[in-house]
Amino acid sequence: VLFRSASITVLLVLLVDQTIKIHMQQLHKHNPKENLDKLQTVRDNLLLIIIAVIVIGYIHYFIRARNEFGNNFSYSKFVFGTVKCSHKK
Repeated sequence: VLFRSASITVLLVLLVDQTIKIHMQQLHKHNPKENLDKLQTVRDNLLLIIIAVIVIGYIHYFIRARNEFGNNFSYSKFVFGTVKCSHKK
């Protein structure tokens, strides 16, 4: 559930970021002297939010995988993956 909500959060924040980017381009096109500092600050903060959500999600998934696999947990398999899925049914 956390993974889905984190993914949705990242996608929504990315959508807002790109909307602001397009808005900034249009403002600059029609008025090159327009001060866009506030909008750029908002975009910078959105980037930090995206990075934080991704890092927190990665750490959460790492802890969950380590708990699920116990002594069979492999750092290299976690990072690089495997060819065969070992999902417990």
